[in-house]
Amino acid sequence: MKTKKNRGGRYKKLSPRTVLTRKKLADIKRADKKILRIQKKLVTAGNKVTSAMDKLNAVERELSTAEDELAYYKRQLTYSNLHSTTN
Repeated sequence: MKTKKNRGGRYKKLSPRTVLTRKKLADIKRADKKILRIQKKLVTAGNKVTSAMDKLNAVERELSTAEDELAYYKRQLTYSNLHSTTN
C-alpha cells in the first residue's frame, strides 16, 4: 500500500479539498485584481479623452475668435478704401 508523500511547500499536509479551495480563492482574487486594473485603465483613458476634448474646444474658440476678428477687419475696409490705395 502506497502512502501519501507530503512534500514541503505552501500546501504541506493539506487535504486535497483545502488545496482546491485555496486555488479557487486565489483565482477569484486574481480575477478581481484584473478587473480593477482594467477599470483603472478605462478611467485613465477617459481622463485623456476629456483632456483632449478640452484642448480641442480651446483651439476651436481661438479659431472662432480669429475668424470674427478677420470678418471685423474685412468689414472695416470698404471697396473704396482698397481702390484708393491701389491707385
